[in-house]
Amino acid sequence: MGVNTIRSRSFDFDQWLRLVTCKGVEQVHLYFGHKPYQLSHYIFSCSTLKSLYLHGIAIEVSTFCLHGTFLNLTSLYFEDVNFGLTHPPYEAVEVPKLKNLSFRRCTNVLQFNITATNLCTLKIKYCFYCKFCNFPTLAPDLISIRVLDLDYHFLKNEFLAIKVLPPQTATINVESLKLSNFRFQDDSRTAAFVSLLRICPKLFRLGIRLSVIRSIYL
Repeated sequence: MGVNTIRSRSFDFDQWLRLVTCKGVEQVHLYFGHKPYQLSHYIFSCSTLKSLYLHGIAIEVSTFCLHGTFLNLTSLYFEDVNFGLTHPPYEAVEVPKLKNLSFRRCTNVLQFNITATNLCTLKIKYCFYCKFCNFPTLAPDLISIRVLDLDYHFLKNEFLAIKVLPPQTATINVESLKLSNFRFQDDSRTAAFVSLLRICPKLFRLGIRLSVIRSIYL
């Protein structure tokens, strides 16, 4: 089914989505290109869902927080997702079995509000102005993370992870760290990188993809 067809028949699509989520579906992958589609709340009330991938979606935070039922969800991927404008704070949605969480080119990520005590892998790529301190409920869950995949923009904004860790904890349990588009020419980012390494005593795998800066001499 084409994206334009879905947009022109959004009511039919929402009803179809409601039907699918009532049938015990465990995996959903929705792709809507680069023009955000306002997703209905049905997908967030599917208690059997284990894996959810959303691309080109607009999500109202109230819809996610008020209708979210993710008791069995283990993987959650957001790409080109707009989480809407500022809203009054909502109670965090509990996702107790969530293992993998990924954000790529998302906006207003600070509106995302969950608790995920078993989170193992966290990826944040090309989400401008995003910081760990924007995830007040997710911050304590950083201790459980084993794989951390970040980009230059995230490190550029701030990685002062000690500020968001529980007071009794000075380290996190990351074993695999990946950084992309990194620039060692920037002293402040390099300092943030060193600080990150210091709080990861269990780290045994480090991958860095450098951003090449070409010098032109005239």
